Amino acid sequence: TVSVLYWGMASGSPASPDELIYTWTQLCYGEAPSARQQHQSSTIGGNKLAVVGSGVYRTMEVDPSATWSDKRLCGSEGDVRLLADLTQHCCCSDGDTLYLMGGWGAQSQKRNHDTYVIKDDTVEKKETTGTSPGGVTFSAAAWCSGSVYVFGGCTTEVTNKLWVLNEGTGVWSATGAGTAPSKRSSHTMTTVGDKLLVFGGKDQEEDALDDLLCFEAPISTWVRIDPSNKPGPRYGHTATAHKGLLYIFGGLPTADSSVYTLDLAADQLIWSTITTNAAPSPRSYCSFSVAGNKLCLFGGTPHATGTPTNELFMLDVASNELSDIPEIDEIMSGEEEEEEEEEKQEAEEPTPTNILQEEGETKE
Repeated sequence: TVSVLYWGMASGSPASPDELIYTWTQLCYGEAPSARQQHQSSTIGGNKLAVVGSGVYRTMEVDPSATWSDKRLCGSEGDVRLLADLTQHCCCSDGDTLYLMGGWGAQSQKRNHDTYVIKDDTVEKKETTGTSPGGVTFSAAAWCSGSVYVFGGCTTEVTNKLWVLNEGTGVWSATGAGTAPSKRSSHTMTTVGDKLLVFGGKDQEEDALDDLLCFEAPISTWVRIDPSNKPGPRYGHTATAHKGLLYIFGGLPTADSSVYTLDLAADQLIWSTITTNAAPSPRSYCSFSVAGNKLCLFGGTPHATGTPTNELFMLDVASNELSDIPEIDEIMSGEEEEEEEEEKQEAEEPTPTNILQEEGETKE
């Protein structure tokens, strides 16, 4: 199922800014990947959504057709087979290339200790040295400031290590000064500018977390930030960022389908929710990516059924950023100004001379 979403608002003039809503809508184009969870998705080429792991590699050009491609992954037979079998891995993109690390082979029952790159629908193992994340599972990866970062997850135990891959040299190393987030897995790590934001997850005792930490990549230092009105503790959720806004959806043990957002450029850091219509049902271990101006939510396990799905939802945020929503006084003032302008135009019947002058100005 492929869902193309657009932004709109309720019919009639809104009574308050809260009535400005984002609307989810589903359309079906192409053969969707099979139902799955614990996979990863990312964006390549700015407009192409790529879903990888848990038995599949599929891509879709989000605009204009939003149709799944029938192209299959190329590369050595062993590499293609490994990625098709992989789950619980982490993945990120530099805009053109996907980087895939860690994970567990569902059929092989082995951890993946290698780093793979996917470009132009072709996969190959990247030769690396140094201290890598190895076979980490339920970790999180992000591309930031020209490097690949991987944080947390499970190896022989839950960890709070942060690894960085220098893409040019192929060297993995541990990094991060300051007080690192506590040990966790099933969390998210999202790039906003030159910052990495780690939210939630579950600790060694399987308790859900709700803290937010920021890694300042230019100075390689962790900074704790504490926005108010934060979402409830959760793990297995998903997150993405668009134009400076952090978006979070889903997870366990929460049972809501709210989209939470945080504007890091705001004077006061406050979590908020955006109002949506026909939102996806509460779910966990889905993926969330930005393609063009659309937030793409794919797969996962809806709480109501407990069965993985292949639903794809998109939320178009091209025309509205949360910080740009006008106050109700501004909306009403704008309507009054439009009415006054219409009355003025009706009262002033244009003369032929005026029309000719306007046409001459246009030609100039």
